[in-house]
Amino acid sequence: MIFAEALGRLEGLGRSAAALLPGLGVALVLFGLGLVVARLVRAAVRRAAALRDASPGSAAVLGRIAGGVTILVAFLVAASVAFPSVSAADLFNLLGIGGVAIGFAFRDVLQNLLAGILILLTRPFVIGDQIRAGSHEGTVEDAGCAPRCCAPTTTSEC
Repeated sequence: MIFAEALGRLEGLGRSAAALLPGLGVALVLFGLGLVVARLVRAAVRRAAALRDASPGSAAVLGRIAGGVTILVAFLVAASVAFPSVSAADLFNLLGIGGVAIGFAFRDVLQNLLAGILILLTRPFVIGDQIRAGSHEGTVEDAGCAPRCCAPTTTSEC
């Protein structure tokens, strides 16, 4: 009796899983297309930023942001197709709660990242400039969205 009941439940789970397979296949195809579109968007944003006389670092950062947003949208669309019972509102609520948790956990990292993006966009200095920050002094070798070290011109390290 117990064995037959367990077997019946397993068969029901198998039928449920088989019913999800076509949706999962379509979702994987949609997500794959989203990855291709994200790559195209990233390249287009980089080219557009370069045409507007943006620095290579800021063009790369803007391209990564645009590509990341495109991948996020592709994931949300694929999740909605794969699991029709999950609504877009549920996914956005999950993103909101997750965003707050990640924001608190990585506050310092995100603060440095946003500061780096701001420096890239405002361009207060360019590669090759001589800068001084407190007791540190050096030449700017690279400008990206993450904080970087400059080549020291004195014996003190950057």
